[in-house]
Amino acid sequence: VLLVAAVTVAGLWMTFEKAGYAGWMALVPVLNLFVLVQIAEKPERRIVLYLLPLVNAVVGVLVTQAVAERFGRSVLFGIGLFLAPWLCYPVLGFGQDGYIPDADLD
Repeated sequence: VLLVAAVTVAGLWMTFEKAGYAGWMALVPVLNLFVLVQIAEKPERRIVLYLLPLVNAVVGVLVTQAVAERFGRSVLFGIGLFLAPWLCYPVLGFGQDGYIPDADLD
């Protein structure tokens, strides 16, 4: 379990750094959600929606899909970020994909 957690945090750490945030923010529980929402370039008020049961799953899928989009990945990869973060965040963080701000997607 600790190995899976370490691999997930390492991938999230590198993902944060690629997006221009400090990697240590991946270690702080609520702060990492806030940073993910910022990377996804979604309104910060979505953090509150993470507190609501069932709604948090929908918000989580939407945010991870937007994060995948910011790195040039597909919708399926975004779902993978939500369902299998131990696999997908290391791929995103240690892979060749670079962060693409919203202004550059248009």
